[in-house]
Amino acid sequence: MRVAPSARPRSPAPERVLRTLALIDADRWPAAANAPGTQGGRTFGNREGLLPRTGADGRQLRFQEWDVNPKKPGRGRDAERIVTADDGSAWYTLDHYRSFVRIRGPSQ
Repeated sequence: MRVAPSARPRSPAPERVLRTLALIDADRWPAAANAPGTQGGRTFGNREGLLPRTGADGRQLRFQEWDVNPKKPGRGRDAERIVTADDGSAWYTLDHYRSFVRIRGPSQ
């Protein structure tokens, strides 16, 4: 009998992104970064139109953006972001909103 290596489905996002998402879900990000200038919780307008505009129920989605990594002193924020929707969905962008990878779908 074969045993699955992990009960958790593999995500296309790096593990550090999933750790940050867990902190977001626990209302501990960006404070947990302990790095002044790390941002999180601002409204994301989806102006690029790359994310769905409505959820499965037809309701318009509202988005928030979050830095993935703590801001380093003396440097600008990097390009990596997590975008969360008010239906529980989340996406990861490595290239500052030019492309997205879905991390999870809506909450049930």
